[in-house]
Order: sequence, then C-alpha cells, then structure tokens
Amino acid sequence: MTRARPDSTDRWSQEFGARLREIRLARGMSQRELSMACTLSQPFISDAEQGRTNPTLATIRELADALGVVPSALLASSSSPIDLVG
Repeated sequence: MTRARPDSTDRWSQEFGARLREIRLARGMSQRELSMACTLSQPFISDAEQGRTNPTLATIRELADALGVVPSALLASSSSPIDLVG
C-alpha cells in the first residue's frame, strides 16, 4: 500500500498559516485585533492560520499591511527574520 503524498497546496497553506500566526503574535495582536486592522473577518484569519484556506495575493497584501510587514514575510519560512515595512 502506498501513502498519498500531501498536496503541495495544503502544505503551503499550513506553512503560510503558521507564519501568519507567528507574525501576528510577535506583534502582540489577537485575531480580532488583526481582523479590525483590515477587512477580513476573525473566522477567516483563524481558518488561514490553521491552513484551511488558500488566500489570494490581495489578501496576503492586506494582511501584510495590517501587520506592518512586507508581503514576502508571510511567505517565508518561520525561521526567517520578519521584514518590516519601510
């Protein structure tokens, strides 16, 4: 019996969610505070952090702006330093 390989989209969503949570917590923000800083709902942010959604580029940009980081910071591995905006 062969094991199914995890879908790369699922793995990417999990990694993105972990990085989003890491940066949010580093900023001392709750999910609710982050949702209030952008137009995204708290349940969406929760789903994103748990890898249950695949955010669009516009959503990634909005989250990055609300967190004060460059969008690529949300796409980096969790061991990467957090790049701040300007």
